[in-house]
Amino acid sequence: MTANGPTTPVTAAALLDFEATYPHPAGKDALIRRHFGITRTKYWQILAAYVITKDALEQDPITARRVRERLAAPRTTTEADR
Repeated sequence: MTANGPTTPVTAAALLDFEATYPHPAGKDALIRRHFGITRTKYWQILAAYVITKDALEQDPITARRVRERLAAPRTTTEADR
């Protein structure tokens, strides 16, 4: 984040690119806030709506499908969730 705000405009395409670069959750919340200035929840809302579109599949089919599978998988309880 710069003194003026996030470093990257929030677009669905930018979020998919970010997800391709940072597929693992470790430290991702801070990166999302720094790069886009949004919460993790907002990030996943925008990304979830985008990955089901033809544009997302044309942009990055591997990442779009991986995100769709992750969203469709049942959540497991972890220590952090308790």
